[in-house]
Amino acid sequence: MKIIKLSGGLGNQMFQYMYGQYLSCKYNEKVYYDITFYKKEYEHLDSRNIELLKFDIDMDIVDDKEYPFLNYSKVGRIKYLIKCIFCFQRNCFSIVFESKNNVFIRFLSNIFRNTYYIGYWQEYKYLTDEYSFKLKKNQPLINTTIKEKILNSNAVSIGIRRGDYVKLGVIVCDIEYYEKVINIINKEVDALYILYFQMI
Repeated sequence: MKIIKLSGGLGNQMFQYMYGQYLSCKYNEKVYYDITFYKKEYEHLDSRNIELLKFDIDMDIVDDKEYPFLNYSKVGRIKYLIKCIFCFQRNCFSIVFESKNNVFIRFLSNIFRNTYYIGYWQEYKYLTDEYSFKLKKNQPLINTTIKEKILNSNAVSIGIRRGDYVKLGVIVCDIEYYEKVINIINKEVDALYILYFQMI
């Protein structure tokens, strides 16, 4: 059994889901997804939701009551892994962190039948050639008024990321940066319609 931990916003969730699909094709078996990240509150992160449920995709969610280790902290999961190794319990899960090298992954895979993957897996090689995320019919992406404005104008979108990036000390763009960009675009595009997105 293989389980992918979902975490972060929509972009990260899409990468993690696609990694699961990559594993499913590679090993010819069903892959399950863990959504316990969205049941907790994190002081250093903005609130997140499991956005993939809005899309018409095949996604099997694992029951964390059946697999209690899903609710362990990072330290707790490492302790769980060490215990499994020393007790040689074949049905335990090897916990594979994205940062670990392939030799370590192969070693753990030879010991345990099950694998739990933690990471973002944002590499081109994990993306399938033909795949698209289609919203469910009851999940409109954008309201009709804004949609018409976009289709009938020179629309440009500007994404502004602050939120948890500021809390985590990540370098973010200041207001002068956005003003400079808007001025450059205004010189190149007539009747500009700007959409601002706050990315969280």
